[in-house]
Amino acid sequence: MNQAESTPRYQNASALRQLAAAFYDGLLLLGILILAFALTVPLTSRGLIAIDSPLLGIYLALICFLFFGWFWTHGGRTLGMRVWHIKLVRHDGTRVSWVQALFRFLTALPGWGLMLFISIRLYLPPENKYDLLLFIISICWVIADHWKNSWRDRITRTKVIQT
Repeated sequence: MNQAESTPRYQNASALRQLAAAFYDGLLLLGILILAFALTVPLTSRGLIAIDSPLLGIYLALICFLFFGWFWTHGGRTLGMRVWHIKLVRHDGTRVSWVQALFRFLTALPGWGLMLFISIRLYLPPENKYDLLLFIISICWVIADHWKNSWRDRITRTKVIQT
């Protein structure tokens, strides 16, 4: 029996499952970020760190990466992924490394960041007639990013499978 026959085959997770898991994880991560930000209140209230400081943004981004990175490298599943029975693995089915987790996190930022930015802008008075169009483009980007064999999967040599 050759290597290809001995490697188990898994079905790629659907975009709907991945987005549902991302929604769950987003709610959990929001709570973690609120707590992480609350820990900085003594520093910002005393003027040691400005509220608009890039250090604060880097700190919160690091918290986000540690959240996803730890789950992805320790079992391949965030809590939302567990609920929706999906798992992140390398193409050969083995555990994801921290480097792969970092690249996967970084390649997700443009789509999710754009969608978050435009979502916030939609609640403000319209400054630009193209805001709704940008929002639709960002949603399409995020959905396309969760299709099987997405560009993120190819770059990081990972895939999200259904368990």
